[in-house]
Amino acid sequence: MPYCRLFSQTFSVKRFFFFYFSFYFLLTTKVWGDANNTTFVVSSGSFSDPYYTITFESNGSVVDFDQYKLRKGNTYSFKANNISGSHPFNIGEAVGTTSPHATGGPLSQQSQGQSITVIIPSNYTSTFAYYCTAHS
Repeated sequence: MPYCRLFSQTFSVKRFFFFYFSFYFLLTTKVWGDANNTTFVVSSGSFSDPYYTITFESNGSVVDFDQYKLRKGNTYSFKANNISGSHPFNIGEAVGTTSPHATGGPLSQQSQGQSITVIIPSNYTSTFAYYCTAHS
């Protein structure tokens, strides 16, 4: 049976195609949200869009919440990192409205390293919004 070298491991060609297509499927399948306990890092704060810079703590890439959906039943943390003192960051069920599911805010320049924890109940039917507490 023919063999090929892949990632310093020896696989049969049949097994190679199984791993290749399994890996390809994982890379190309659209996933909404992620596993539990994701941490985001919040920085900046300004009067213009996007207002705050929110990145994944795990890899530093910018989060696009239009494409990346939070999942019901999961817990998320939003950690402060150099948030503008003029634009305190908070999360609620609407702009200017707090939520019992989001604790620890607001975050500001003085709360460096602190975080807001959002616990989304599995039966949650509303939305969440992040906003500046000084300008909401």
